Amino acid sequence: MAFTSPPPVHAFWIGAELGLISRTCLTSFVRVGHPVTLHGYQRPADLPTGIVFSDAARIVPPHRVTRHRATGSYALFANIFRYRLLEQCDGIYVDCDVFCLKPLEIDDYLFGYEDETTLNTAILRLPKDSALLRSLNEVSDDPAPIPPWMPPELRAELRQKAEVGQPTLLEDLPWGVIGPRALTWLAREHGVDRHALPVDVLYPVHYGAVDRLLDPELTVESLITPRTRCVHLFNEMLRRLDLSRIPKTSPLGRMITMTR
Repeated sequence: MAFTSPPPVHAFWIGAELGLISRTCLTSFVRVGHPVTLHGYQRPADLPTGIVFSDAARIVPPHRVTRHRATGSYALFANIFRYRLLEQCDGIYVDCDVFCLKPLEIDDYLFGYEDETTLNTAILRLPKDSALLRSLNEVSDDPAPIPPWMPPELRAELRQKAEVGQPTLLEDLPWGVIGPRALTWLAREHGVDRHALPVDVLYPVHYGAVDRLLDPELTVESLITPRTRCVHLFNEMLRRLDLSRIPKTSPLGRMITMTR
């Protein structure tokens, strides 16, 4: 399908309000020209102007919503949702903690490395008929998967439990098991990992260094390269910091100012 440039972007949210960080990130895509659709089961009260809201039940019925049991995070279900969305919608999927600096270009495959070995799912596009997307949906639809990318000892333990009628449910598996780990392993398995973009293009700030986003002595430019398109803020890590007073001169403070 041919797109005008920049191509449409889709995101997903659960909750009554987006909050400052998610509003900032979604607005950043509008700012550079992307048409943005936010999918959810209720319209956030603080949905920014210029963003279309769509009922997420059109993609995945609400009874399938689940959380990672150990953390209570909806990130597990966000993975389930994004793979189904990519099967049904044209465009690019982005998480609500991705800040866009430059428009994304459309391609059959769009994903990138978050470090030297691991692909991230926060910015994703896959062909609707691709073997990779089919495999991601298959493992996400399995209520008690035993994925080959988990450690052999853990797989053996899960098989033993399943054999005695005590299967381990998806929500009880380790964090990210159908997210970055799945994408990394399956992209290599299907021979499409060659499409992955280098770290600095989509994930210039490592999740272990998100505190740099609040450093008042740093600028956005000091964290990126000329080919950087987006910055993933890793909200699961960012929220552990004190966000009550974000320095205006910090990279995050400057990002917020850009979208106002």
